[in-house]
Amino acid sequence: MQGKLSVEKGIRGGVPNIQIVEDRKPRVKKAFSIETVVFVGIFAVIFGFLGSTMGVAIIPGVLIICTVVMMLTGGPSADGTFTGAAYEGIGFLPWLADKVEFILSPLFGFSSSEGISVPITALGAAGAAIGLVPGLVNQGLASGNDIAVFTAMCMCWSGYLSTHVAMMDSLGFRELTGRAILCHTIGGLCAGVSAHLLYTLLC
Repeated sequence: MQGKLSVEKGIRGGVPNIQIVEDRKPRVKKAFSIETVVFVGIFAVIFGFLGSTMGVAIIPGVLIICTVVMMLTGGPSADGTFTGAAYEGIGFLPWLADKVEFILSPLFGFSSSEGISVPITALGAAGAAIGLVPGLVNQGLASGNDIAVFTAMCMCWSGYLSTHVAMMDSLGFRELTGRAILCHTIGGLCAGVSAHLLYTLLC
C-alpha cells in the first residue's frame, strides 16, 4: 500500500538535516458516495412502485380468464351431477373443439378435444395452463406431441391476454393494445404449428 511522502527537518550535530519520510498509514477509500446511495435508493423506489402497480393491475385479468376457462372446460362429476368440486364446468370448449377438429388436428395434432383447454388457459396464466397437463396425461388425453405443442404455445402466450391491457396502459401506449394482442396471438399459433411439425418430423 502506497503511503504519503513527508519532509522532516532537524539539526543533527550542529548540521541541518532534512529527511524524506514515507507515511505508512493506510488510506481508507469510500465504497460509495452519499450521492450514489441516494440515487440508487430513489431509482429502486420509483421502479419498484411502477412494477408493483403493473402487477396489481394484471391480477384481475389473470383470475377472471383462468376461472372462465376452467368453467368452460370441465364437465360434471362421474354421475352427471355438479358437486362443486374443482374443475367442474359445462364442457363448452371440448364441444367446440370437436366441431373444429378438422382444423385443429392437422395444425396442432391434439390427441383429444380437451387439449384445447391448455393453450386457452395460457391466455390468462401459463402456470395454470401447464398445471392442467398432468391430469390430461394421467387420463390418456395428451401425448408427447401435445406436450410439445402445449409448451410452445404456453411459453409464447404466457397470460398475454390478461396482461396486455394493463401493461400497455402503464406504459402510456393504450392505443397499441389491439395490435400487440394481434401480433402475440399470431406468434402463439405459429409456435404451436411449428412444434407439431417438428415433433412429427423428428420423433
